[in-house]
Amino acid sequence: TQYHPILRTSFEFTTYTQPLQLVHPSCSIPVYFENICHLSETEQNVFVEQWLEQEKKQKFFWNCPPLLRLTLIRSHTDIFYIGVT
Repeated sequence: TQYHPILRTSFEFTTYTQPLQLVHPSCSIPVYFENICHLSETEQNVFVEQWLEQEKKQKFFWNCPPLLRLTLIRSHTDIFYIGVT
């Protein structure tokens, strides 16, 4: 995030007379990891579908950076799903 200000951005809609985009000095992007190698292929598909539905419901707070989440799901030794939300 140090070199990319857009990753440290939030938006303020209530404090000022007009909406403002604010760039913060620092922030950390959350990275989540799930290892589902031990599940059967059917269970893996169900897990990924459920994760997608959960992720759709998880909100961002516009006034709190970062406005980004990363998820890495390992389904086999060399197969990964990467979620960028």
